[in-house]
Amino acid sequence: MRTIALIAAMVFASAICAAACELDAALSKWKSGDIEEARACAESEGPSDSANANRRKFLLMGIAFAKGR
Repeated sequence: MRTIALIAAMVFASAICAAACELDAALSKWKSGDIEEARACAESEGPSDSANANRRKFLLMGIAFAKGR
């Protein structure tokens, strides 16, 4: 029973890590011109330290500017 619970926890944790998008991936998508993917990725990025939070905000502002919002 514990083995099944451990395997389920590992699968669930790996799914969460795979769904999360890091700020560097969002910046890479922005640079390649995939603005909507960059926006979705930056919005899914959780709060982190203040330097990354500022980078995330600037990226979202740049996306909003590029989209005319």
